[in-house]
Amino acid sequence: MFVRLAVNIPSDRTFLYAVPEDMKKDIAVGKRVFVPFGGKKITGYVLETTSVAEIGQIKDIIDVLDNEPLFNEADLNFFRWTADYYLYPLGKALAEILPAGINLRNQRWVSPAAGEDNMAAGDLSGGQRQILNLLHHFPSGLSEEQMKRELKERNISRNIRILEQKGLLTVADRIRKPSVAPKIEKIASLNPEQSRAIRLTDRQRRVVDFLMQAGPVSTAVIGKIFDDAAPVLRSLEKKEILSICVRDAYRRPEQEARIGIQNRDILLNQDQQAALREIKRGNADGGYAPYLLHGVTGSGKTEIYLQAIAEVLKGHGGVICLAPEIALTPQLFSRFMERFPDQEIAL
Repeated sequence: MFVRLAVNIPSDRTFLYAVPEDMKKDIAVGKRVFVPFGGKKITGYVLETTSVAEIGQIKDIIDVLDNEPLFNEADLNFFRWTADYYLYPLGKALAEILPAGINLRNQRWVSPAAGEDNMAAGDLSGGQRQILNLLHHFPSGLSEEQMKRELKERNISRNIRILEQKGLLTVADRIRKPSVAPKIEKIASLNPEQSRAIRLTDRQRRVVDFLMQAGPVSTAVIGKIFDDAAPVLRSLEKKEILSICVRDAYRRPEQEARIGIQNRDILLNQDQQAALREIKRGNADGGYAPYLLHGVTGSGKTEIYLQAIAEVLKGHGGVICLAPEIALTPQLFSRFMERFPDQEIAL
């Protein structure tokens, strides 16, 4: 069994690797694998599996990194189209589409040779002595990238190779672990029977009443709703009125958008009403007309959009809303979840 991979390099080439027998059951399109590549080890993305190899010597993959695929065939077709449209290598596109920091990386680890008086060695250049002097302060070693930053010098590979040949330092490959980890959150869950039997302070009662209405809620969300909530939660947990557990958190802003937010009707002022009437007129009977809504920050432009959208939805239409700035996406998404809780909203 063989797999064709894309890797994060500035090239459209794909690469064929063999799958060891004990890994065949774990291979699937959309998974990441760890592979030897040149003189290092990198992450590759599985594009297809095949039983035929058109070349002779083929390297084995080292490991399968995912339990479940990160993308499916339909996703891959879209990613291919996107990379082709923008004339961008597929491997680099996949590296940017998927979450940053999830890949394993190979790094060269440089350490001073044990038992050697490196600083007393003769016949060394100034750059080589700088390297030995740096490692003298880091006896456990540094990665080559760290050394480049410390020395403020990018071209040190040749001097490292010479010092390794002289036996003054050692160089080994190390696997750099992913820089991200699953996001976790603490969830507060109420024990209703206990909450009725024990006397509570006013602050504790407000939190308990909220949990009785909302159900299990992230402690971070509770902290946003109630001032100085942490000691209240600790006290309630100690009294066994609630329990706090840890679980994986999915980065979905709508989960918080529904909690503690009261939907309300907002009355528009005369200028806003005039703008909304004009937009409704332009969109009447399925028509279309472009409008530029001008107003300073906080003047209620978003509210006009929301009420115009509500009119379209009443007529069983659909709406696409573009966020003006990516950093505002969670806030805007929360507004939509608050206003249209029964609508299917795709982000």
